[in-house]
Amino acid sequence: MVRKNIFEILENKWDIIDEIKRIYYLLNYNSVRSSVNYISPIEFADIYCFSEWKNRYSYLNIEDMADDLDIELDEDNIPDNLTTVEILKYLEFAINIIMLCDSKILQENSQYEYNNKYWILDENIDIALEHLNFCKQELNNEERIILIEKNPSAIAVAEIVDENTACKVIEYNHYLLKGDIDKKKEILLKLANKYEGIKSNIKSLNGKLDDDIGFMLNNINIRHNNKSGKSKKEYVSKMRKDTMEKWYDETYQMLLLAFLLNEQPSRSKKISQLKEKMK
Repeated sequence: MVRKNIFEILENKWDIIDEIKRIYYLLNYNSVRSSVNYISPIEFADIYCFSEWKNRYSYLNIEDMADDLDIELDEDNIPDNLTTVEILKYLEFAINIIMLCDSKILQENSQYEYNNKYWILDENIDIALEHLNFCKQELNNEERIILIEKNPSAIAVAEIVDENTACKVIEYNHYLLKGDIDKKKEILLKLANKYEGIKSNIKSLNGKLDDDIGFMLNNINIRHNNKSGKSKKEYVSKMRKDTMEKWYDETYQMLLLAFLLNEQPSRSKKISQLKEKMK
């Protein structure tokens, strides 16, 4: 029998609930120096950031918001049987507390500092996200970070389209949208409108892709009511919700491919120029 070293043993013992509890322990650990002494990231965000946060809605403090989200701030009170959605909710909440702290701590000429436990907190969140195959995505000018499943194509598209379209591209991958086909349909319609501006380019570059996108948008209850009325499709009217969602996700992926393909001519031009220089 091959003996495992201690690092292999520890890797196999990784448990997401234990990690959530460690993260919330660190959120309550006095790791940020204010004007006088060290306080916890939760206290720091409450005192110096929360009242000015555009996403606080009408909540009075972090505890008030956490109560409404059914999030236990004390690591000893966190349940041992969290669902995947609840785990992601805990992580997303923690990440936004860190974002609020960073907005003050890391600004130029800041009087605030943090110790190594604050750095460990940030690193532990990244480790947990890596295990879950999720990543952080900050939405421009919205003062919030959401968690999305890793999707390199979505991130690449978000970097080349306008800000509003980028937000929709990213939002489609948010964990809370799983199963919400109405919200996914709403996003697809907005991406479809953006697609119309590049449709002629895509048609000349890849006519089959354009044809497939048009078919999906017009025949699986996105642009038209294909469940009843004059545009009814019998097959679609009987389609299960989870099957419909899978086709919505396929349509989303094709739209991402189209947005990326639209950049290819300019990319090819640059490569041609590079080839000429290397002759």
